[in-house]
Amino acid sequence: MANGDGLIRPPAAHQPASGDDFRLILSNTPFGSYAVHDPRIKERYLKAAIHDYYYARSLKLVKPGGIIAFIASRYTLDKVDSRVRRHTAERADLLAAARLPESAFRKNAGTEVVTDVLILRKKFKSGGVEEKIGWLETDVFPNELNYRVPVNRFYIERPDLMLGVPGCSRGMYSDCEFKLKPDGRHLASLLRDPLISQLPYQAITAAPSQPSMLAPALMPLLIEDALEKDKASAVNLDRLSGISRHRASLLLDIYSAAKQIIRLQLLDAGDEKLTCPQRELNDLYSRFTARYNIQTFILWATTDKYCNLFGTDRSENSERPLPQLTDDQGAQKEK
Repeated sequence: MANGDGLIRPPAAHQPASGDDFRLILSNTPFGSYAVHDPRIKERYLKAAIHDYYYARSLKLVKPGGIIAFIASRYTLDKVDSRVRRHTAERADLLAAARLPESAFRKNAGTEVVTDVLILRKKFKSGGVEEKIGWLETDVFPNELNYRVPVNRFYIERPDLMLGVPGCSRGMYSDCEFKLKPDGRHLASLLRDPLISQLPYQAITAAPSQPSMLAPALMPLLIEDALEKDKASAVNLDRLSGISRHRASLLLDIYSAAKQIIRLQLLDAGDEKLTCPQRELNDLYSRFTARYNIQTFILWATTDKYCNLFGTDRSENSERPLPQLTDDQGAQKEK
């Protein structure tokens, strides 16, 4: 929701999480110089632009040792003001980064913008920042017109991680802006190796009291076990009736479709194998929200009723009360 003051105020139902809830946050973050209203974050500079806000909010939501992986605007790293980067560096380590050329999203989004792929890991304890960390500051990018074009020092020191031809030319905001033109290489295959080569061993780390990363050899067994558990946990829709039964049936379809995609991704399935399941999941989600709306989906997908019905485990967060949606409330929202 947007107010006349230009602030974005998402509905409360869209933000049920309180903090340290997730082990992994993935996002193609929005970009814009408009502020976000979030009383939970006191520092105004963290909310002045929505693409910066995503860093601050994600750092509150992800567990220590958890991963934040963004496709994000280059301006968070390239702006002269380093406060957002410093705030991030105090709470997370930058594991890997690469800069995508402006053509990366031309086909699927119809836009030309330079973006960064960033992989961060939240620290177990926030603390000071070593000044030698290169991505905290910017330097002037060399250009023929001698304009002071700021680019993050990380990329100036590692030009091989700019996956294209860097340069400067007239842009939307000034006469001389940083550009990264495509160089004709296949971007997907070009991106994989630079990111993997930067990642440390066992990049995904658990808290000391928890088991660490699963051995790759155990992955097929894990997937097979998940399949058997899904077969064993039959959903008893007979105890529901009317609109509740129809709603739960659609949610079960969404749940099953999402689990199937996760299994395929764990097996490193290619785009050709993921396209149809992803389209099916999108269609199921659209059918549900068209009938019941997004608030009903979020509330039902996080209630004890849903967890008990589908046999999902929420024991890790059992101390945190979840919103309860009665049948009467659901029917009222759906009118």
